[in-house]
Amino acid sequence: MLLIRERLAITLFFAILGVLITVAWITRENIDPEVESKVFSGRES
Repeated sequence: MLLIRERLAITLFFAILGVLITVAWITRENIDPEVESKVFSGRES
């Protein structure tokens, strides 16, 4: 039972961490136009 709770807690922690990183990356792209242009030019080529 404890093992299941530990796995759930770890999974939840990494899920929240992933969401926070994604939000931070999107915000950073929106703030910095240079990063955004680099990403789009990289996708085109």
